[in-house]
Amino acid sequence: MNTSPMRVLSGFKEIASFLGLSTRTIFRHIDSIPVSRLGNKVMILESDLACWVKGKTKKKKRKIR
Repeated sequence: MNTSPMRVLSGFKEIASFLGLSTRTIFRHIDSIPVSRLGNKVMILESDLACWVKGKTKKKKRKIR
């Protein structure tokens, strides 16, 4: 996998492959993924998608009593 920070992922298959998910899962959650649209195409920078994933996976620490 090319890890260049400016790599553009275009299409549902590339986004799904990068995330390790199925395209069906990407279709279900596409409204919450910050993609750019050009006609019927969707695209996002690989670095932007990685940052979005990091932001979504942060969990709040709970205090144990």
